[in-house]
Amino acid sequence: MVSRVLVGALVVAVLAAAVPASAQVVSPVHFLPVVVKAKGVAGTLWRSDVSITNLTNKAVTVTAAYLPEKQTNFPPLQHTHEFTLQSRQTILVEDVVGKWFPGFGDNTKGAMLVYTENPSFSKGMFLSKDALMAQGKGEAAPSLAVTSRAYNAANPDATYGQTVASNPYGYFFGIAAGEMTGMRQDTRFRTNIGVVNLSGLTAAVLVTVYDETGRLLAHKTEHVEGFSLRQWNLKREFGVDGLHDGLVEVKIDPSVANQDPCGNTAGGLSPMLVAYYSKNDFATGDAEFGVAQVDWRQYAVECHESPMEQCPAVGE
Repeated sequence: MVSRVLVGALVVAVLAAAVPASAQVVSPVHFLPVVVKAKGVAGTLWRSDVSITNLTNKAVTVTAAYLPEKQTNFPPLQHTHEFTLQSRQTILVEDVVGKWFPGFGDNTKGAMLVYTENPSFSKGMFLSKDALMAQGKGEAAPSLAVTSRAYNAANPDATYGQTVASNPYGYFFGIAAGEMTGMRQDTRFRTNIGVVNLSGLTAAVLVTVYDETGRLLAHKTEHVEGFSLRQWNLKREFGVDGLHDGLVEVKIDPSVANQDPCGNTAGGLSPMLVAYYSKNDFATGDAEFGVAQVDWRQYAVECHESPMEQCPAVGE
């Protein structure tokens, strides 16, 4: 089985080796940006369910690792749950944090890794021919399909939920930026912004908020611990209110010393991030989840290359 100490580096390699796309892919390692068990605003009660399928033609051992917010979680991964899935078996884990990690109580959230044994982990080449075949066995390497749902369970007779897909290719590093449009914070809707740090480096993250005219509303640096999550509300942490249709931009703070603006966690000193938003209706508790769209333009100009040139070659 893959060492828990190495999984963090491996999941970064999974993301880095894949071409960014809106679709998710089958993989031995899956990353869920956020899972939750907590009370929210306006009487909401948030829970996460996770569905996992073994797409391998034999039983595999699967590990789920919980990465609680506001703390460094790597290395090694401390909070794990291990189980076996038979060939083509699917399990649905309702209230996954409460069921598998009850020690964190009723007010916790974080990211989650779900991974299985894979003897062909080598240099992060997850999409290469060698990685898609089990070494020396002539068969497909173990792989999983994973997805999750975060939902308001305050009403026992009805829930409002949002899909939180695994392996969202909204990751960015260096001087790239994550852009989130349609943000709203007023008497009808509230918006939370989250950033997951997929590296062992603490990330200084610059969050900028604009209104619909492009006027600057907030500009603030926050810190996200290694292999962890931070989530902020636009009004509570950034003082933004009365926003009907705005833009939030997230990037690594360019003033941070000893950072390679053209590097990533494999090739230089730059954390790898995923930014997301959750926009909630005060009246119903219904929510909309999305991952930031990545803007690589400045990276291409200043670094004179595509970000994919930083990543392991695909298909070798």
